[in-house]
Amino acid sequence: MKPEHKPEYTINRTEGFIKKNQELRAVYSRMAELISAIDWALERKPHTFTQIINDYYLLKTGQLSNPDFPQLKILYYINENEKIVVLIDIEDDV
Repeated sequence: MKPEHKPEYTINRTEGFIKKNQELRAVYSRMAELISAIDWALERKPHTFTQIINDYYLLKTGQLSNPDFPQLKILYYINENEKIVVLIDIEDDV
């Protein structure tokens, strides 16, 4: 039987993140799928990515980059007490 990887964290998004994400969706056809995959990873193992300072992290999607999936940088914050990952900013990493 496969081990289940249940979400341990909740994802929240700032208004700035939501706006930029919508702009990127207009350019990249499969942006929603990429964000779903990123959410899945961050709900389970948000500490896997690059820690910048204290509880702030940077996720880069460079290995997934292709015409449908852009190369992105995502800045996020982890609130350990409440088990929340706050997506702060998203941009093309070109």
